[in-house]
Amino acid sequence: MPSLGTIGMTVALLAFAGVLSRRLTDRQADGLLGVGNGLCGWDAIRSGVWPVALVNGAVCAVCLWRWWSGGGGDGTRRRLRRLARRFQGVRRTAPATA
Repeated sequence: MPSLGTIGMTVALLAFAGVLSRRLTDRQADGLLGVGNGLCGWDAIRSGVWPVALVNGAVCAVCLWRWWSGGGGDGTRRRLRRLARRFQGVRRTAPATA
């Protein structure tokens, strides 16, 4: 079974290949690179290589922030807002006798 680091590197290489072949947009590549670096960072944490885990975590955060702020998370935002509407309270006034 391949390790998480191998899977993460494969995802990152696919993202680079997709950008070079112009089959992926920058937003899609940022999302894939974020996922790939997250997997590599998780594998580094499991292995105990903390400097590599910190670098992978930072790159993962930057890539996912670029994906989210570039419009990649629009569907996710919409679903989160729809879910949040269910939990917003209704404002009610107390009865005058209370």
